[in-house]
Amino acid sequence: MIKPNVAVNLISGALGSGKTTLVRQLIEQKPPEEHWALLINEFGAIGIDGAILTPSALNNTNVSTHEIPGGCICCTAQGDLKQSLLDIANNICPHRLIIEPTGLGEPDTIVDVLKSPECSPFFDIQTLFSVFDASQTQTAELQEKAIFQSLLNMADVILLNKIDLASSEQLQTLENYCQSLFPPKRNILKTQNANTDVSEIFGEHFTNEQFRFSLHKTQTSHASPLLVDNIPPSIYNLPYESKDIDGLIERAYQKTSHAQSIGWVFNSNVVFDWKKLFELFEHFSQTPEILRAKGIFRVGNPRMLFQYVPQQASREIIAYRKDSRLELLLEENAEFDFIAFEQALESAIKSR
Repeated sequence: MIKPNVAVNLISGALGSGKTTLVRQLIEQKPPEEHWALLINEFGAIGIDGAILTPSALNNTNVSTHEIPGGCICCTAQGDLKQSLLDIANNICPHRLIIEPTGLGEPDTIVDVLKSPECSPFFDIQTLFSVFDASQTQTAELQEKAIFQSLLNMADVILLNKIDLASSEQLQTLENYCQSLFPPKRNILKTQNANTDVSEIFGEHFTNEQFRFSLHKTQTSHASPLLVDNIPPSIYNLPYESKDIDGLIERAYQKTSHAQSIGWVFNSNVVFDWKKLFELFEHFSQTPEILRAKGIFRVGNPRMLFQYVPQQASREIIAYRKDSRLELLLEENAEFDFIAFEQALESAIKSR
């Protein structure tokens, strides 16, 4: 009998933000017939959260708690994390696993472990939560600190917690910033005592209706509907004769009365040469019909976010881990050489 994969939720956040409270909130809503496992990582040598989250403390006997104290599972305790995951999958076989790393933990590293050849056959990565204390968090911190950028990049759902202690202006500023993030978030919750409905745990990680096109389709020339200036788009076939590219799982094209857009999605195994990609983005300055370009690419283990606005190309490390994807926004009647661009894009692939 084949065992079903264990559903996994990751709950990350700064120290004192309310991660453990969120875990307790979710467990209180657990379906009684399901067995859940908790994997708790604390930076100190003596685990405290593990004691708080024992079945007796939770008044729930269908929950098992496992601890990795004494090191961050994103760095020094990565080996312990992988072994604990395999032990839980093989010996406990829960319906769901909730991982709560130390406040110093980086969720992208944990996702890399879950997607490793040893662990990926056993786990189904679902909603990733990032929790912030709204009363103590400043937007400037979120923009400047790499760890906060990792938490924001990787989150499907962001909790702005402790709203009862935050001013309305501070809360609105944080919410506006979170709404501007890419990849877009499935939900941004403003909570007190991390009060969250258990329905938020479901859903594949980094699958979001706000994405311009689907992650599940095979190669296609269609895009999901998108409103541009409240004008419904017309969906067209590709405006050129495309050819197969190994690792390309989707093309999407659409046109409105104001612009046209085209996007590509590549399998997560495809690795790109970042220098060649950046040359492509810099070359857009000589192509005035391109209004905007944005792409996330795997360039080794890390991913890079490339952006282009008129006369300016930029790149930065991003914690996104789903796939590689690119979208171009062009003038409505632009005569763009799509075939030559695809050839250049394909030449930037290092390995598959």
